[in-house]
Amino acid sequence: MRAAMQLKSGQAAQAEPALRRHLRSAPADADANRLLALALVQLGKDAQAEFFALRATELKADPANYDILGACLMVLQKFGEAERAFARGTELGPLIPSLHYGHGAALMQLEDPERASASFLRSLELQPENPETVGFYASSLQNSYRVPQSLEVLRRGVLRWPEHTRMRHQLAQLCNYAGVEASETFEHHRVLGQLLDREARQAGAGPVRFGVSPEPDRALRIGVISPDFREHSVARFVEPLVASSAPSMCFVGFSATPKEDATTARLRTHIREWHDVRKLSDAKLALLCRQERIDIAVDLTGHTIGSRVSALAHQAAPVQVSAIGYPNTTGLPQIGWRVGDLLSDPPGEARRATELMLRIEPCFLCFRAPPEAPAVRPRQPGPIRFGSFNAIKKLTPATLELWARVLAAIPESTLTLKGYGLDTPAIRERVMEACRAAGLEPRRVKVLASAPSIAAHLEAYDGIDIALDTLPYHGTTTTCESMWMGVPVVTLAGDVHASRVGVSLLTASGQSAWIARSPEEFVAIARGLAGDEAGLAANRESLRERMRASPLCDGPAYARAFEIVMRHAWRAWCQG
Repeated sequence: MRAAMQLKSGQAAQAEPALRRHLRSAPADADANRLLALALVQLGKDAQAEFFALRATELKADPANYDILGACLMVLQKFGEAERAFARGTELGPLIPSLHYGHGAALMQLEDPERASASFLRSLELQPENPETVGFYASSLQNSYRVPQSLEVLRRGVLRWPEHTRMRHQLAQLCNYAGVEASETFEHHRVLGQLLDREARQAGAGPVRFGVSPEPDRALRIGVISPDFREHSVARFVEPLVASSAPSMCFVGFSATPKEDATTARLRTHIREWHDVRKLSDAKLALLCRQERIDIAVDLTGHTIGSRVSALAHQAAPVQVSAIGYPNTTGLPQIGWRVGDLLSDPPGEARRATELMLRIEPCFLCFRAPPEAPAVRPRQPGPIRFGSFNAIKKLTPATLELWARVLAAIPESTLTLKGYGLDTPAIRERVMEACRAAGLEPRRVKVLASAPSIAAHLEAYDGIDIALDTLPYHGTTTTCESMWMGVPVVTLAGDVHASRVGVSLLTASGQSAWIARSPEEFVAIARGLAGDEAGLAANRESLRERMRASPLCDGPAYARAFEIVMRHAWRAWCQG
């Protein structure tokens, strides 16, 4: 069929009318219904595509029909239906790798990485030379608490496909969690930045003329770019900035947020100029920024999920900055600046970053608690309860061994864990086995199920007396939430940004006494807090208000400091 050839060559617009004409005379042609669905997906007509894909499956139980139906449903974010479509397809066509791949992708969206990894692995057995599947398989491994295996898959993957951008993104990001040597971590970021730069140039990027005037003291238009303008940790630190900004700093939002919510609506009351850029290419996103006369483009995501940092390789603005959402360098030569502070990024660390440092003192972050946060309740009597609500991939062997030393020092104390994936029995058992290997007695470790809401998540702190930070990647939002709920946090200072975030947060909140410089001091601080029942009760009563009054939650002061460093970067450009 000619339409099929047109689709293979990317001519969906030419194939669509021919297929529609054919279906008017032969509506029961299952293959034509499937091909029209494929054409409509390529043209962005997703709802229509679903109709014809569904009709194809009704006319003919063919695995190819379920493959395109699953793809349509994924685009429409109907992940449960997509999972069922791909599952049916694998029953009909068990040797078709794309069906297993699609099934794994749907399961990842349904937060079932354990089953997803099995689907991706089966797809790879059928088609080993597929880098996309390798990347998703690595994601499913790390989300099901198999970080070393994921790291190994990604390391082998970038050796096999050195120019595969998404796999490079994954490897660079995972290095922050896995405790990879700082030199290797930096090298992965540097190579990724060079790759993004080269891809942008191959796509037509080059020198541009900006339509903004180099006036050092005028009001600035600052474009903030993120997929996380929603209920997400990044939003907790963006909101106090945009809510407190002065007229001399106009924020323009470029949102790649996949699904908007109440947090999005709240942010939009502060960011009046707003652009939905989900469907824009990197080049078109950069062009939009230039058309909107953005002076400073601020990427809030780095190399995390959904990132649009590669748009800055197309030079979105004369000044480009990485801030708030990523704990390392971007590696991109077009990004000139990165935001930190003297504690998170002490002078002398420039060799680990391709950007120059902009330091906001006393802390590079400012926290705003979610409005749903419940009131703090008095401590429940009984043995000391330690806890961590950090992502489980932060539960490294070094973290668990340190925590085991803490529990050994405080008899009858317990440890409560809460994180994505712990509802799945296989993942929970994997975590418990890691605890046993680190010397933590299983009877003293409690695992909480996922909370149905932010309020319920924060209420779980009622069962925690002292929070223990992770290493080498400290908690950020979890540290702030813990203190907001009256629970002190003990952290161990490291030697890179990711392992110094807790140092910055605790210092800014006035709690530097909870910062350890050695494992022995970490245990001693935890023991001291545990032995001070009156102090724990006082923290329940007053820590929230002390935190609210501290620089960590002072939105207006943070906005002023943010403008000062942005102004510094802007004047540097104005001066050539």
